[in-house]
Order: sequence, then C-alpha cells, then structure tokens
Amino acid sequence: MVPKELSRSETRIRHELAVFLGLLAALTSLSYLAVTRVPESTAVALLMWSPGLAAILTLALCRRSIGGLGWQLGRPVYLAMGYLAPILYVSIPYTLLWLSGLTEIDMEAAQRITPVALLMFIPGTLGASITALGEELGWRGFLTPRLFPKFGLVGTSLITGGLWSIWHYPLLWVAPDLPSTPLYYQAACFTVMAVGMSFLMTFLRVTGKSVWPAVLLHASHNIWIQGFFDRLTVKSPSAEWWSGELGVALALTGVVVAVTTVALASRRSLMPD
Repeated sequence: MVPKELSRSETRIRHELAVFLGLLAALTSLSYLAVTRVPESTAVALLMWSPGLAAILTLALCRRSIGGLGWQLGRPVYLAMGYLAPILYVSIPYTLLWLSGLTEIDMEAAQRITPVALLMFIPGTLGASITALGEELGWRGFLTPRLFPKFGLVGTSLITGGLWSIWHYPLLWVAPDLPSTPLYYQAACFTVMAVGMSFLMTFLRVTGKSVWPAVLLHASHNIWIQGFFDRLTVKSPSAEWWSGELGVALALTGVVVAVTTVALASRRSLMPD
C-alpha cells in the first residue's frame, strides 16, 4: 500500500500544478490582450512575469510559503556557471558559422566593439535578470522542485523545457522582425534549444538549491545572443536558417548542452542507476 503521507503529498503537488497551469494560462492570455491597451513595454513585462506571478499566487492560494522558490543566492560557483555557460555554448556555434561561411560577420559592427562596451554586458545582464526572474520563478523556482523527485533530471527537463517552449509559441506570430523561415522550423529549433537549456537549468536549480543560477543563465543567454552575437552577424535569408534562437545552430547546441549536463549529473549522482 502507498503510505498516506506520500499519497497526500502527491495529491497536494498535483493540485498545486493544476492551479499554477490555470493561472499561467490566464495571466499569459491577459498579457497578449493588454498589448493593444497598454504600452508595449508594460505588456511585455507582464508577459515575462506571468510564470512568476502564477507561482506566487498558487502558493498563496494553497497556503504555502514562497520561501521554497529558491530565493537564497546559493554557492558562487553555480552563479558563475549560470552566467558563463551561455557565453561558451553561444560563442562556439557562432564562431563556427562565421568561419564556415554559412553566415558572415558584420565587420562594421565588430569595429565598434571595445573593452568598455563588453564590460557593459555585465550590468546589462543584471537588468535582464529582472525579467528573467519573472519566468524562472515559475519554471525553475516552482515547477522543478515539484517534478524532480518523481521524474528526475531527464523527465523534469523535458517537461519544463516543453512547457517553456509552448509558452513562447504565440510570440512566433506576434513578435516583430522574425525570420522568414517556416513557422514549423522556427518552433522546432526553438523547442530543441529551450529543452536543451532546461537540462542545465534543472541541474543548477537542484544542485545549487537556488533559482538565481537559472536566472543568470537565462539573462546571460538573452543578452549575449540578442545583444552581441546576432548583431555581429550579417542578416540574410540564408543566415536565418542557421543563426539566432530560431536557427538550427543553437538547436544543435541545445542537444550538446543536454548530453553534457546528463554526463555531469551522472558524476554527481543525480541520475538513476
């Protein structure tokens, strides 16, 4: 027989997950409806904070403490991993694309890069962390600790990464300046990339016992791709198939990140025998 405490715990978790998903759907829908009624920046901020607000409201409605969302900073090594990992896994594919000729580097943009400009990415990442926190409180702060005991690293990463991807899909219809590649191609590339990232984020959340490494990874990922590498890449119809978050290069990188994380987790005894 299943112990009553275990049964009650599973029932509670399922109830919390149902409330969270319902609130997430409602808040996300309101964010898209708000686009035509409030300044775009306000609507985007509400959208980015929908997962976090859904998590906080869920805990309040279920009379649970928000302390379990992982507010503590945790060990510096995990914070450093969160910030530095995107620089590594993004710089390699972009460099290979430039060297192979599949994409071209914008030399005029490259000439404007100075050490001072690069240093500005540090406070830029901190600023991006404000919006990244809104997402990560939901995906990694709330969802991950509830899924990991049952599904482990692989299952938790697939579920959170899949939900994270689906949550982004409406942006493929409404966001400006999207590539001209087919919508199914964009969705597939983004999904593989996001799920791959989720493996590393799950690892950092569980081992670091904090949501902040995932927040830094999310913010660093956005800043270095959108604010640096994409701007250094010449825009062209052919480049759209390869570069950016909707291109195949970062999707393949996501696979490498996932496999590497599983190997690292195996050494840390986070994988089942």
